[in-house]
Amino acid sequence: MLGGLAALLAAIGTAISYLVVRRLLRSQQQIAAAVTALRNREVVEAPGTPVLETNQVGEALAETSVRLLAQTTALEWRKHTLEACVERRTRALAESEARYRLLADNASDIIMVREIGGPRTYVSPACLSMLGYTHDEFIALPTTALVHPDDCASVIAAYASISPERPRLTHLHRLRHKLGHWVWVEAAFRLLDGREPATVLVAIRDVSERQRQSEELKLAKEAAEQASQAKTEFLAAMSHEIRTPLNAILGFTSLLCEANHLMPDDRRKLDVIHSSGAALLTIVDDILDFSKVEAGRIELDLRSFAPDKLVGQVLAIARGVAAAKDLDIRSEIDACVPHRVVGDPDRLRQVLLNLLNNAVKFTPRGSVTLSLHCADSTGPDARLRLTVTDTGIGIAKEHQARLFQRFSQAHGSIQRDFGGTGLGLAIAKRLIGLMGGVIGFESAPGQGSAFWFTLTLPVASEPEAAVPPMRTEQPLAPPSARILLVEDVDINQELAGAVLTGAGYAVEIASNGAEAVMAVQHGAYDVVLMDVQMPVMDGIAATECIRNLPGPQRLVPIIAMSANVLPEHVGRLKAAGMDDHIGKPFQKRALLDAILKWRSREADAADQRSGGLAEAA
Repeated sequence: MLGGLAALLAAIGTAISYLVVRRLLRSQQQIAAAVTALRNREVVEAPGTPVLETNQVGEALAETSVRLLAQTTALEWRKHTLEACVERRTRALAESEARYRLLADNASDIIMVREIGGPRTYVSPACLSMLGYTHDEFIALPTTALVHPDDCASVIAAYASISPERPRLTHLHRLRHKLGHWVWVEAAFRLLDGREPATVLVAIRDVSERQRQSEELKLAKEAAEQASQAKTEFLAAMSHEIRTPLNAILGFTSLLCEANHLMPDDRRKLDVIHSSGAALLTIVDDILDFSKVEAGRIELDLRSFAPDKLVGQVLAIARGVAAAKDLDIRSEIDACVPHRVVGDPDRLRQVLLNLLNNAVKFTPRGSVTLSLHCADSTGPDARLRLTVTDTGIGIAKEHQARLFQRFSQAHGSIQRDFGGTGLGLAIAKRLIGLMGGVIGFESAPGQGSAFWFTLTLPVASEPEAAVPPMRTEQPLAPPSARILLVEDVDINQELAGAVLTGAGYAVEIASNGAEAVMAVQHGAYDVVLMDVQMPVMDGIAATECIRNLPGPQRLVPIIAMSANVLPEHVGRLKAAGMDDHIGKPFQKRALLDAILKWRSREADAADQRSGGLAEAA
């Protein structure tokens, strides 16, 4: 810029000099012409004064020189300012580059610059400490030699996916160390703006320790799952082994208690045996229930139910035990309680029975009250509060904190004096929490206890379904009804056979699944009661074979009778083709009701089939 200005000044000076010289020459010519005219005595017009014109030219030249000097001075100042600015910026850029280089050279992460589809143009010294390569070695390594073979394709795809629309991404892969082992790295890719060809800045971090911990966590999780599965299988096996003899103990004592010829002392002894067996069964059920709750295997079965009827049902169950202790047991229900709500009535029944049984157990005299209150039922939801209040022994303050903990009771003498596992309240708390509610209690020694829980349940809009009338033309146990009992244990054959024949059924027995399949092929049965764990052929295989038979035999109702009561076991039984499940030890009423239910359904289906055939005819 300054060079151009100097050239301009030189040109201006040359032009001015030319004009001055030209003006002087013209003045001289005018003077010479005037002198010649005077000599010839001619009239001559006086020329302009050369000196005056020369002075005017000089003044103009001086003015131009002043202006040019001012402009030159301004240009010199601007030149100096620009040079100082360039110097400052150059120094700042050098300092910034030095700082970034210092960071890159001393960072534990590898900083790399690479053209997409081209070579690496820069790599920080961390490649030596992380991977053992020098700068030149790392720059020269091809991707296939540096990246693990299993990760190479995804790394190449990551580079290819970088674009202005997706300028950043992170990728996890393995790089080969110079010594031969693999290093897990996390690479952060960033597209640099304004670079041609397209260039990516990559920050590579060693995450081998994180991956090691993640792998250890994965292995620990798998080990925990295997341990949980082993625990579940162990509990299922123990439950089966305990339930099998309990089936005989409870079943035969129930049959004996129904006899009319017993002496009072003998009946009392049988009652003790039966109640002891029932207590043992409760312990087994509590352990299985808590195991299912801990494993998160309990799923709520939400349906419409009447809360006041649920209260009546649980009171009816607990009333027998309360009557034996001469306790007054009653209920209190608010008038504003909705007729029907949506929830899991089975799990609510389980919680209420646990609270009622505890209240009866720890109340030597007085009363037990189950109250049902509704705080608000005007909206779509109803906030229910159920409380079980007793006049029993109460709980000391120092023992209250651990009451809802598993395997925990108020104090050591409780288990000795009253029995139990200490799991009931822990299960109740988990179930209420699963339903979105809160459970608590108030108690004082000698003043009784009040256990309560609150739940917010949707109010059901549909009316209560009418209960279909029982088929009056079909007696409870028609003499013509044939039952195939498939059971390998002699004592269980004897017990179930006694219950069924006592109810009026004709019973035939098969000792394993293979015998059951043959019996169904050659005989007409109304219901098959199928054990599961049997020699030769188990109940699941036998059921599958029966369902594959030709003809109507394959449609016979099959009810599983098994001590395997875990949900996954019951699910496998129904998946194999069984229609229902009765757990061992079985209760007489539950068994007979199940048989009647499936006989009624089969009779209805037969009526429909015969009606269809008549219409077709």
